[in-house]
Amino acid sequence: MMSNQLRDSQRNRCLRTPAVVWTAASALAGMLCAQPHSLFAHGDTHEQIEKLTRQIVASPQDAALHVKRGELHRLHRDWNAAQADFDRAAQLDPELPLLDLLGGRLLLEMDQAADAKLHLDRFLATRPQHVEALVTRARVFTKLRDVVSAAKDFSAAIALSPEPKPEYFLERAQALRTDNAHFAEALRGLNEGVQQFGPLVTLETLAIELELETGNYDGALARVERLAAQSPRQESWLARRGEILLQAGRATEARAAFAQALTTVDTLSVSQRKTEAILQLEIRLRARLQVLTNSALHARIPSAADSRLVKSGETPAPSVDE
Repeated sequence: MMSNQLRDSQRNRCLRTPAVVWTAASALAGMLCAQPHSLFAHGDTHEQIEKLTRQIVASPQDAALHVKRGELHRLHRDWNAAQADFDRAAQLDPELPLLDLLGGRLLLEMDQAADAKLHLDRFLATRPQHVEALVTRARVFTKLRDVVSAAKDFSAAIALSPEPKPEYFLERAQALRTDNAHFAEALRGLNEGVQQFGPLVTLETLAIELELETGNYDGALARVERLAAQSPRQESWLARRGEILLQAGRATEARAAFAQALTTVDTLSVSQRKTEAILQLEIRLRARLQVLTNSALHARIPSAADSRLVKSGETPAPSVDE
């Protein structure tokens, strides 16, 4: 948990932050929050930490250096060290407005969602359109199982971001999916993402799962067809189509899809067929076809009861797949 000194400074700084401090802090916040990985792109984490440590020894009163090193410690999952650097930054410059955001993100990763929310609420109270903070708080709400608030923050981040990321749409749907009452809303949100980015596999795959969970087999099949149309390889999508048809009780169509997938596998090069994924796919396809073929043969062999019905002039009940 953040130190009392840091908490007190964060509570009061917005009332007395000079414009020049806001400008400097905003620039630092932009570097850390908008592109955290590009900031530390040169050298590995340990090298960067050592470099910043040398800089801190030379300029011990520079709060920004502590913030940067704290972020590196966070990325390295050394949370105690990150905590110490953020606390020291707050001591050196209590006016830094980004500390609540950084502290909230750190606490979220430490699985202290309730404390993280307090920090992010304070940050967003003065910067309500900060996309990174909204996304971080949305993830906090997801941890707290408040799916409505999570979806609201993800939606706000999507609306405010000039280039929203596909994962915002995906995470929003994943949060809503945890509550059956919000399945339809989750699917609508995924469709918004598909409209913006096209049929991305990540978005459409979750949408297929939602379609199946609600019994909309035709909707799931349509999504599989869209993904297959843009894929250079068809065998996996044909297999997925077969699984959906089988789940829908359409065994004849499923058998045809599995057979087509197996034929497609047979056209692959030797090296492609030797990959673990294709080997496992081929085993699964052959097993599915064997089961379906046996079921079809069994359905065509008249039972003793059917024979008696025929002799009596009655018609046996048709098989499920006829």
